[in-house]
Amino acid sequence: LCGKKRSSVEGKMAVDDKNTATLTVDTTDYSGLDLRACTLKWNHQLNDYTKLEAAWNFNNDTLRASVDHRVDSHNRLKIAYGTGDKNGSLQWTNKDLGGGGELKVT
Repeated sequence: LCGKKRSSVEGKMAVDDKNTATLTVDTTDYSGLDLRACTLKWNHQLNDYTKLEAAWNFNNDTLRASVDHRVDSHNRLKIAYGTGDKNGSLQWTNKDLGGGGELKVT
């Protein structure tokens, strides 16, 4: 969006200890509540190591889904796919190799 400032309002609700729903409304150029300005996201903590996330964007009817898995205390793997751009990604994050920060390889 080439330098255009974006703004949004977000509401988050914990359904239970493993599930969270988030509704985000894009308020950039706001002219009234419009479903197309909304994104609905669902997070599910499968276990201590794995988190699932799905987000539906009502503006362009696209789904973005990801799985984030903590391999051990230093390594994480995340796989994601979006139906809008039809792009998938695999990301490895390591806390030890980044020189005091995190090293991310995508």
